[in-house]
Amino acid sequence: MPFGISPAGEIFQQRLDQEINDLDGVRTVADDILVIGNGETMQEAVADHDRKLKELFDCCRAKHIKLNPNKIELKKTSMPYTGNILTSDGVQADLAKVQAILEMKQPTDVAGVRRILGTVNYLAKFLPQATSYKHLNHYDNSQKRISLSIGTNRMTPLSPK
Repeated sequence: MPFGISPAGEIFQQRLDQEINDLDGVRTVADDILVIGNGETMQEAVADHDRKLKELFDCCRAKHIKLNPNKIELKKTSMPYTGNILTSDGVQADLAKVQAILEMKQPTDVAGVRRILGTVNYLAKFLPQATSYKHLNHYDNSQKRISLSIGTNRMTPLSPK
């Protein structure tokens, strides 16, 4: 492998994408493969999922891609994936991540504010008032200590319904 083992993850992801991502309803992230079934009813979605799963298994067999049977989770209606929760209603915030934000210590310096902002920005799509934190971006490196108050009521994830 060129440049040692450091690019191994990127090379693996690229190869997996080349081999699998042309399949309809199949997505890859790192070493995870997600098969998405669609339908107007649960029965149609399960049938679509099963068809796509068979196509994935056939593709893996033909291209000599080995899957770990201990990691396979089938026919889930809700599951954590790439830091979010995927459900039949759509993508939702992982409540464990929201709880971690709520339990973060109040920042007292610029680095602490940046830590909070980075974490909140990750979940911004679920926060209806995420832009209300924009004022925190105005703290610069010249300030040694800061004082602020963040209300926890703003950290409630949106419900898609």
